[in-house]
Amino acid sequence: MKIKYFILVTACLVSLSCDKEILDIRNPNKLEIKNLDAQGVFLSWAQGAVYQTGFNGITDPKYGGRLGDSFWFLGQTYHELMGDVVGASAANNIINQIGVPDEVTYSDATKSINTAPVKQVLKINNDRSKASQNPFYYEWTWMYFMNNACNGLLVNVDNVKFIGDKPSRVNTIKAWAYFWKGYAYSRIGSLYLAGIISDEFNKTNGNYVSRQDIIAEAERNFNLAEDALDAITSDEDYETVLGILIPDFCQVGKGGVLTPAEWKKTMNTLRARNVLVNKRLTEMTAADWNQILTLTSGGITENDLIFTGRAPSVNGFFTANNGSVAAKAATASQTLWPTERLFQEFDQVNDQRFLNNFTLRTSPKVDAGGTIIYGARYFMEPDGKGLDGVIVYSSRTAGEYELVLAGNYEENALMRAEALINTNSVEAGLQIIDNVRDYQGAGLANVAGTGLTLSQAREVLRRERRIALAFKGLSFYDARRLGWLDGNSGRSGAVVLRNATTLDTNSTIKYNFLSYWDVPNDEIALNPNTGSVPTSNE
Repeated sequence: MKIKYFILVTACLVSLSCDKEILDIRNPNKLEIKNLDAQGVFLSWAQGAVYQTGFNGITDPKYGGRLGDSFWFLGQTYHELMGDVVGASAANNIINQIGVPDEVTYSDATKSINTAPVKQVLKINNDRSKASQNPFYYEWTWMYFMNNACNGLLVNVDNVKFIGDKPSRVNTIKAWAYFWKGYAYSRIGSLYLAGIISDEFNKTNGNYVSRQDIIAEAERNFNLAEDALDAITSDEDYETVLGILIPDFCQVGKGGVLTPAEWKKTMNTLRARNVLVNKRLTEMTAADWNQILTLTSGGITENDLIFTGRAPSVNGFFTANNGSVAAKAATASQTLWPTERLFQEFDQVNDQRFLNNFTLRTSPKVDAGGTIIYGARYFMEPDGKGLDGVIVYSSRTAGEYELVLAGNYEENALMRAEALINTNSVEAGLQIIDNVRDYQGAGLANVAGTGLTLSQAREVLRRERRIALAFKGLSFYDARRLGWLDGNSGRSGAVVLRNATTLDTNSTIKYNFLSYWDVPNDEIALNPNTGSVPTSNE
């Protein structure tokens, strides 16, 4: 990680009377440490460490050709392409190739073969000379930018001249830094084969460790964040500082100044995710399911505030039109479009979520960009169709779309439902699925009490995760843990639009994607591996 990158702090000097919405869109690749002992400057820096450096910090001209304007588009798009939630035809950042499977076998036994298998494409492009065409580079770099920025907060925070109750303000900053470090390590360990543990500001090392060790480091940082929250004695000072760290435009809807208890719930949800998504379903043990039950019992509930993002008309960290997967997948002619494999998860007649968000195209999108399965009959409405009480997946209107940054109620609930279903409490798990559907306004009949078998309940759960958590970057993890991405496996019973008039409802898709990504060559070339674990998968 090129640790010189950081955030240019704004000039909201010492006073807390400055505008709380201090996010400033400037060049985050230059760090000025002037007046870092001044409270206002330091809080501006702490806010930018996450929202600017972590989610928007890549400004190297080599990577200037990327699509979207933040991590929340390109980083998440790669996940949703590999999870077969969206398709793409644009060649930028090879998004038109990264989600294309190796092979599709149709119900008549004929096949379409991908002549450029994605594993080969990724390996070829994992080179510093490929610049913006290397997908491995982006999430790694954004998350290590965030990690290093938080290291800078931790090394400087004790020297800041805080007004008010200094210990409470210092511990609020420490909780902030440790939480986002845990978040960054969670994402690195859930996507890459190996990673680096770095706790020193503007320093790195070549001791690459396993993805399991990276997840353990995430847990260590979450524990340190909780310790810092427990050390806070002044609620007023905590709320003042956190209210500045979270931009005002993110403090609406489910976003806001989380209580320490709500913050801990978010951490528990992320901990549960780390357990769930980093093992194959067949590898899960009773102990794993019980751990998820314990964590989700203390996870996010439907009434809790969470970390969210919004796209204001100016001075945000992503834009309404170009900053999120959902925005770029809305309307009939956007860069991305939802796939038939997402549509097939819905009860298209009765599920109000489908009816509120998707519209039949006047003519189908077929074989877009020369890919082999990316036809689609429907497009996504950018602001829904106005059905009362039903979720809207996307908005391209400034300030309207609520982006989930960490975890939310639906994810926590569905992880709990899955753990219950797999620990002989099928009915309790199905009841939670009904609760999530009601929360999102699905309008579907209950599945609890209908006598579903274990395998049927698992299938309902699988489909509900795809629907309720669509466009949140989780479907790739699910496909991986189900074994769908493996070379000799795949997904059967898939719906594929073969041409404008032929919808095949029983295709088999052989994805053959990398389960965990290689460390980007941009990193290895500058920071050679001195550790004992491999940095290249397969």
